[in-house]
Parts: sequence; C-alpha cells; structure tokens
Amino acid sequence: MEEQMQTESNINDVQTGQFLNTLVYMGAGSGSELNTLLALQPQRLLLIEADPQLASALQARTATLKQIQILNTAVSGHPGPAIFHRYNLPHAGSLHPASGLLELFPGLKTVGQLQMKSESPVTLLQPLQMVAEQENLLIIDLPGE
Repeated sequence: MEEQMQTESNINDVQTGQFLNTLVYMGAGSGSELNTLLALQPQRLLLIEADPQLASALQARTATLKQIQILNTAVSGHPGPAIFHRYNLPHAGSLHPASGLLELFPGLKTVGQLQMKSESPVTLLQPLQMVAEQENLLIIDLPGE
C-alpha cells in the first residue's frame, strides 16, 4: 500500500497542463492509479502487466477508452523464458521469488507460478516510435527488476 501511495505521489509530481504524448506504465497492476494517469491527459497510454488476471481486469476496465492499450507481458532486463511468481497479495507478483517480502508480510503465500516470456524495455518501447522532442512519461513499477 505504501508503494502504491509513493507511485501516486510521483505521478502527481508531473506538471499538468502540458501536453503529454505517450505515457507507459510497466507493472500497471490492477490499475489503481488509472484515474491519476488519465488526469494527465496522455494522447496514448500503454499499460503493461505480467499477471494475466490483472491484465484482463485492466482490459475490461479500459475497453471504452481508445487511447489505452494493455499489454500482458513480463518486462525484464534479461528477456527470454521466465517464471512469474503469483502471491496471495496480488501486487507482490514478480519474476523474482519474494524472499525479503516474507519478512515484511509473514502471511505471504505463493498461489501459483506461470511460465512466460519476458521482454526487454527497449523491445516494448521501440514500436511506439516516441519522438524525443515530445513529452513522454515512463513509469517502472516492477518488483525486483
């Protein structure tokens, strides 16, 4: 929860009123910050989430918003085959086992592991053809990465 509040605080630091072309959020989770992101009025918004259940919920929630694209893929500095660890705390999902989190959340339990392919940030961003002179924003919220 504290991490979510910190992310929202950082998003709120972006100056509103300036034109924002592209906003990319890697690790969008359930989209709890969606209203804050939309308040920035990006021309396009790419939400990337590895957990298929969270990505599906995001897709359903944003289906009527044409400027939003949802990508269900894992992001890693080491692209290729990966295991996504799902926990009873949905926002704790990661490509890395939750070793340190167990100390903070002793009730944390693994609820599944998913085999998936991870992509590098460059591979995901390159097709967007963002122009350096435009205002773009990248948010990276990837536990362990």
